[in-house]
Amino acid sequence: MSEKRDPQELKEIIRRANNGSRVFMLRVVALAFVLYMLINVIVAYFQGGADAPSIVEVVVGIVVLGGGSIAVGLFSYRTYLKEKKAADEARAELRALEAEEQAEAAPELEEGEADEADDAE
Repeated sequence: MSEKRDPQELKEIIRRANNGSRVFMLRVVALAFVLYMLINVIVAYFQGGADAPSIVEVVVGIVVLGGGSIAVGLFSYRTYLKEKKAADEARAELRALEAEEQAEAAPELEEGEADEADDAE
C-alpha cells in the first residue's frame, strides 16, 4: 500500500469483486445441479432395475461428480475470498484518499472564513 493508486483503478477493483460475487453464486448453483445428478445416480443404483447403473458407474460418478464439485467449490470460494479481500483493501484506500482530499480542502475553508471575519469587522 505504499504506492498510491488512482481512484478509478480502486473503483475497478471493487467492481470486479462485485462481479466475482455473482460468478461465485452462479458456480454454487452449478455445483448444486451436479450434486443433484450425483444423488440421482446413487438413488438409481439402490433402486435397481434394468436401467440401473453398475457399481463401477456409481464409483466413477462419485469420484468424478463428487470430487470435481468439491474441487470447483473450494477453488471458487478461495477466489471469492481473495477478490473480497482486495475489494475491502481498495475501499479502505479509497476512503483514505477521500479523507485526505477533505483534509486538504478544510484549511482553505478555514482561511476563507477568517478573511470574511476580518472583513466584517
